[in-house]
Amino acid sequence: MAWRKWMAGVLTVAALLVAAGGVRSVMAQDAAKGGAQAGKDGKDKMDKAKGEHVAATKKALEASKTSLGTAIANAEKEMKGKAFEANIRATKDGKPIIHVNLIVGDEMVRTLVDPDSGKVTKNDKEGPEGGN
Repeated sequence: MAWRKWMAGVLTVAALLVAAGGVRSVMAQDAAKGGAQAGKDGKDKMDKAKGEHVAATKKALEASKTSLGTAIANAEKEMKGKAFEANIRATKDGKPIIHVNLIVGDEMVRTLVDPDSGKVTKNDKEGPEGGN
């Protein structure tokens, strides 16, 4: 008799576990559907932001009177260094900004080149340890 009560208890617990697993499975499927939509929305936002960034960069390139090649050549000549990275991008107000990064001796130098005149307007030097 005790054995039957024990077995009924085990079967009841097993049935509850199976039912809970089924509920958990349905909940997981619902969450996956919502997650897929959230992922799609996130991707759409990223695609939109990328498109806006490309449009702003294109506009900055068109507005700049100085090409990237000219900015690099001018920065290398004035700073007596070798460029390793350069970019043109738009500021928040849509104006072009040109950065040229160079190695000058044992230092890394980040320069700003005026997009209208092509002249180096600012430079920040960093020593071998990265300090100023």
